[in-house]
Amino acid sequence: MKYIEFDKSKKFDLILVGRVAVDLNPVDYYCPLNESTTFKRYLGGSPANIAVGLARLGKKCGFFARVSDDQFGTFVTDFFEKEGIDTSRIVRCKNGEKIGLTFTEIKSETESSIVMYRNEAADLKLDPADVDEEYILKKLRERYPDICFVRCYMDCVRQKTGPSPDMKLRGFEYEPVRVRDKVPGRVNVLGCDVPYEKDSELIAYLRARGFQVLQLQDCGTYEEYQRIGEAQLNICTYMNAQDGITKLSQR
Repeated sequence: MKYIEFDKSKKFDLILVGRVAVDLNPVDYYCPLNESTTFKRYLGGSPANIAVGLARLGKKCGFFARVSDDQFGTFVTDFFEKEGIDTSRIVRCKNGEKIGLTFTEIKSETESSIVMYRNEAADLKLDPADVDEEYILKKLRERYPDICFVRCYMDCVRQKTGPSPDMKLRGFEYEPVRVRDKVPGRVNVLGCDVPYEKDSELIAYLRARGFQVLQLQDCGTYEEYQRIGEAQLNICTYMNAQDGITKLSQR
């Protein structure tokens, strides 16, 4: 069996995101929850316990989460810090949200259940602004220097202002293109999902006048994709791609 090997020179091996909570398990087993009188406190939340397990295996972990601004919030952050997990991106809630609580009912060796308190739970208040993209991307770029990581994510479709999700996505398509020396006569035709045929009016017109035409769909490799940065002119053929292609031209 081949095991995953981590580069020990990097600050983090993994960065996790999600629920950090508190579990309360009964000390007096084999009775219904309403008859249990004594409970022991544990760290709760699957991502939180994954982080702890990895830390105990010697891995360096970061974490994005929100916790309550009270003693339970202190309990879980102290727990993480004792395990060597970075808590610099764990945010304390400011509006009275409480940490999620789970009580375990152990009726027998084969029968158990849980009661969860999740109303207005702190971890549900995690905001996109809490997730520092650079914190993640920096680690990914350090670990995988030969891979180009691009900001590309889902967005709300029914938004009232600003660029639409489709416009943002098409802008992301050209972010990795590097600035290169321009090739005389090179023209990019960009924006459309479907490539223009060679005998289409636009492509035929450009070729007839001696231009070398490159479309995104012509790029079969990453190096061919980078040739987009060599064009003297970018022609946008789809309105939603205009912003991204304009930024490409400005670079």
